[in-house]
Amino acid sequence: MRRMGSKHFKLIILLISVWSGIVGPGIAGAENGSEDDKTGPFVSGITIKVEEAQGDPDQTVNFVKSLLGLEEGEPFSSQKLEQAVAVLKASGLFDVEEVKVLKTQEGDIELRFVLRTYPRIMDIQIKGSFPISEREVLNAMTVYTGDVFRKEDLPKQKKSITRLLKNEGYLNPKAAFFVEKDSKSENFYLHVDIEKGTFFHIEHVEIKGNRSFSDVRLKMRMDTWHSSFLPAGMSRYIKKKLDEDLKKLT
Repeated sequence: MRRMGSKHFKLIILLISVWSGIVGPGIAGAENGSEDDKTGPFVSGITIKVEEAQGDPDQTVNFVKSLLGLEEGEPFSSQKLEQAVAVLKASGLFDVEEVKVLKTQEGDIELRFVLRTYPRIMDIQIKGSFPISEREVLNAMTVYTGDVFRKEDLPKQKKSITRLLKNEGYLNPKAAFFVEKDSKSENFYLHVDIEKGTFFHIEHVEIKGNRSFSDVRLKMRMDTWHSSFLPAGMSRYIKKKLDEDLKKLT
């Protein structure tokens, strides 16, 4: 089952980064120019190399240029260069491996960028979640199909999944992640293996102190009572569901 990431959200983050005027650490070899200094060196050329580019390499390079905000022929500014590198890093799409600032014989500046695209998550497969739907498990996670793959994100996903299962009535659930590298790229598949474990069954629902309505009339309004007739894991006791039933009865 696939769950696509929010491209609009990433775009908003990028725009905020640009508008906020992010300033990253200094770039080795950069000239200390001023954006208002029209007599200083100019950008004579911009070279971009993207390792492990996904899809069309030319399209990827053009996308990087749009993020940089630097143009050939404009005055060189170390501040603009630092901001461009910061935006690249903030995008979460590229690892900035090298930035070179070279002075030409004419005294202008040539910029060379070497980037590497981060590996992506190609697909997320869920196993062992029933009767909890795969969609519910995916909604509990914070990584999506198409997102950057970071191994350090997996422990957080395990906690989110086990929290969901405990809220659904399972006493000691476990979630294990298995990572499979794609044979044709640097991307990965995520396999989630869920062990739900034991839970409390609802065997009987009894109402006491009722004098105004029939017990059946009240029970008909309770999801907990309906669950008691279901087989296997669908008859599990869920405290949140019982709390909601009590509010409805009140």
